[in-house]
Amino acid sequence: MKKMTHFEIKKLIDKKILIVFVLLLIFNIGHIIFTHIDDVSSQFYQGKKKIVEKVKGTITQEKVNFLYKGLERNSKLVEAGAYDSENGDENTYTGYIFGDMNAFEEIYTDLQRVYEYSQEIEKKIVIIDENIERSQQSDSYSSFLKSKLNGRYMSSYYDTQGIKYFLDYSDSLIFIFVFIIFGGINYLYYDRNCDMEKMINITKYGRFKLKVLRYIILNVFVIISSLIFFLSDYISFSLLFDIEGLMNPIYSLSNFYSSYFDLSILSFILLQGILKLLFVSCMSCLMLYLSKKIRINYIVLVICFIVSFCIWTNFFDIKSTFSVLKLSQSFSMYKIFSFYIHDIFLVAFVLCILFFIMSLLYFKKEVVEE
Repeated sequence: MKKMTHFEIKKLIDKKILIVFVLLLIFNIGHIIFTHIDDVSSQFYQGKKKIVEKVKGTITQEKVNFLYKGLERNSKLVEAGAYDSENGDENTYTGYIFGDMNAFEEIYTDLQRVYEYSQEIEKKIVIIDENIERSQQSDSYSSFLKSKLNGRYMSSYYDTQGIKYFLDYSDSLIFIFVFIIFGGINYLYYDRNCDMEKMINITKYGRFKLKVLRYIILNVFVIISSLIFFLSDYISFSLLFDIEGLMNPIYSLSNFYSSYFDLSILSFILLQGILKLLFVSCMSCLMLYLSKKIRINYIVLVICFIVSFCIWTNFFDIKSTFSVLKLSQSFSMYKIFSFYIHDIFLVAFVLCILFFIMSLLYFKKEVVEE
């Protein structure tokens, strides 16, 4: 069994596969960097970052006053026209009075949103209570919403731009699909291409053991390669934007301000990763099943790419362009779960069932013709 396992791993991971993996990983990291490099390298962002450094962490009245005075001072200078729009000002954070005014305004508005969050939640709870009272029947959904919102508050502030970009980034799934399809097809059809399949399938016992081993190896291959891509995503965004405040609740992000999910940002990131892993694992099971039914590897390759593209385009707005990289930007946790975030567990359940069904189809006993 050890020799068989070693041989199967050797078939899967060869120099060609490793080269493709490294190239796609580099391309993915480069795609992240070149997409956001203009944002992080701009003078405005660097100045805004300096202001955030002074107010991040636990919210205090002193920090609120600092932002308010900075906004008020720069607004008066802009209104009076007392600034140089061409040469700039060395005494400013962003290099320009007008830039400082915008930076202070953005941060002050965002911090004020966090600071006044509990008050806004109390207003929503009052509305929910009114709906429950007006309802003649038992309103279990409104009661559920109330239980999710009750007692919420936020006491710390961090710049969440990097976290938003990271959670909204799904382009790496495209590179993962390409790699898994390329590596999986190359592995599953290795014996057939080398005329070894008949010899391997002489006994039913040997054939079943090999089938189980291939199932395990391919899924471990999918999980490890996907985790490396997801980890590279996080490291890239963390280095670009200095991601902080991961223990804050997910509703501290403006995109999830009105959601009913109350996990921490870190927990949500892990949950998002699990959903993506389930998704790509279902694709690997699809390849396993198709390879059992279809004798020609190129047909399986084409089918996998077509199915992948059809699945993706269900999430995308394809009216403007058919560019896959452009389309992938529409697939985000925000757009799917921003209002009904608690249904994320239903999606995970459906993916698990789909994975289980595909696994059963792969292991389904075949009728051997005499």
